Formats: sequence, structure tokens, C-alpha cells
Amino acid sequence: MTQRLIRLTLYDEKITSVLDRLSKSRKQSMFVIEALRHFLGTEEGQHLLQSLTAPTGSAPKVKPSQTPEREPQPQQRKNTSNLDDIFM
Repeated sequence: MTQRLIRLTLYDEKITSVLDRLSKSRKQSMFVIEALRHFLGTEEGQHLLQSLTAPTGSAPKVKPSQTPEREPQPQQRKNTSNLDDIFM
């Protein structure tokens, strides 16, 4: 079984809230894997993956309607972490 350590900087409060809830039951990695599996099964997910993995010389092929909307970056937030964040 392959293990990956991924460090994320999150600005979306909804995602932060979900991952905080999942950290209590130590299910963050399972949720992220299932979310990726679901997203990659969609046409939008395939287009985004292709554009992100395209050679650096080519322009991204993502349509503007497929680009995820980003929420404005919140004010400085207190950085908290726990062992789940380190070892997940």
C-alpha cells in the first residue's frame, strides 16, 4: 500500500470544518481518497487533471466555467495543528 504525506493550506471554511470533524474520528485520509475518486470520475475532474498535468509549455485547457471559484482569503488565522495533521 502506497502512503503519501500531503500538506494543505486551506482557505475554504467549509473544507476546514469538514476536515476538523473528520480528524476526531481519524477518517480524513479515507474521505479525501473517496472525494478524489468521485471527482476524477467526472468530466470536469478529468479536464482539470489534464490541464494541471500538461507540459509546462502548453496552455491549460480548462474552460472558465470549470475553474473552481475561490473564496477571498480570510484574515490571519491562528495556525493550529495536531498529530493527525502530521501523520495523515
